[in-house]
Amino acid sequence: MDTPGQAEARKTADALRVDPEKEEAKMEAAKASLEIQRRKLATIFRNDVVIGTEDIGVDDLNIPQLKIVQPNKRIDLANGKRAEDGYLYRTDTREQMPYADVTLLVVRKVYTQNYKKDGMERQHIYFGVYDDTNDPFRMFSRGWSLEGSRAFMTEVKAIQKKFYYPMYALKVRVSTQPKSGVTKDNAEYAVFSSVFSILKDEETGEPMVEFREDRVQELRKFAEKFMAMEVNGMEDEDAENNSGKYHANVDHQIQDQVQKANGEVKDAEPVLSGVEETIAPEDIPF
Repeated sequence: MDTPGQAEARKTADALRVDPEKEEAKMEAAKASLEIQRRKLATIFRNDVVIGTEDIGVDDLNIPQLKIVQPNKRIDLANGKRAEDGYLYRTDTREQMPYADVTLLVVRKVYTQNYKKDGMERQHIYFGVYDDTNDPFRMFSRGWSLEGSRAFMTEVKAIQKKFYYPMYALKVRVSTQPKSGVTKDNAEYAVFSSVFSILKDEETGEPMVEFREDRVQELRKFAEKFMAMEVNGMEDEDAENNSGKYHANVDHQIQDQVQKANGEVKDAEPVLSGVEETIAPEDIPF
């Protein structure tokens, strides 16, 4: 039999003892209440999502760049290590990749100063998003990289004619290939140029296409925004120091050739069977 003191202590202990089932029920009720509140706020947020930013368009945003790591320029990764030559580098995350699976939304053709800054050269500027994300990027093709861009656009044209697929529906892999040789000034060079490969179904050989309706709508919206963006051409080296708007001399008539959200370029030349062994310094893509 407990003494009066022991009985009081036992009573206090019983009162403090937690009932696991009751405690779990309380926690579940709290979670349910929080989820209801979260859904109410989500509805409000969704309706008000653009409040305060209505006047800001793509031109006013920083669009990260997808770059090729070249031997002549050091690029440091987020972990402090040096990026490997020939890899692709994301300026937003500062990570490197041997290749990138992407959706290419728009390609714009511009003229800007060449590598030696003594004349004008043509560039293709790609705008896209990484596969199954809404993370945008831009990528410049010039010099030998422009050769890969022309090959890609030639294949896109053939697919458009045969299947009626827009460019933004195609699944694309961006990778690089090494180039080396001697310039007309007898200077040796070793660089990497871009390769754009449309992914194909292994059984049918037909291009892999995005058929999810919600995703297609997202991609179309991205394409429309990039098409509305003012693009006046610029140097690749200056890209990271500017917003989405470009500032350099340009043949503005070129912009009129881009008419659709699939990034049509009217004079996409077919790829030549061979590659010149010597090129001018201004054609080296870095």
